[in-house]
Amino acid sequence: MRGVVLLVDPDGRVDPHLLRAEGLIVHGATDEGTALERLTDLDPDVVVVASDAISLMELRRRADHASSIIVLGPDESDRETLRNAGADAVLPLSADLLYEIHRALILRRSGRRLPWNS
Repeated sequence: MRGVVLLVDPDGRVDPHLLRAEGLIVHGATDEGTALERLTDLDPDVVVVASDAISLMELRRRADHASSIIVLGPDESDRETLRNAGADAVLPLSADLLYEIHRALILRRSGRRLPWNS
């Protein structure tokens, strides 16, 4: 399935080549400033954040209303804070990221985001 992903991953936790091998167009950002800059240039279908040092509120504000924001690897205690800041899904690093991206792409076709994964 084709789609555009903005991968905000300062520590290199996610291999963008694996996502590209699945037909996704992946744009990377290693910090918040670059991520916000990228949002002005492109309209990603999904934003994947693999860092706790990124302001989700600003990402959510600048991203399209139908773009899902997936956060990888936070502590369980941070889930509600991340939800309030704009995350649509919070996943452990061991989760099937590709599956969640595909779900987000399907929902985006009808103008919706991923439902909160409580």
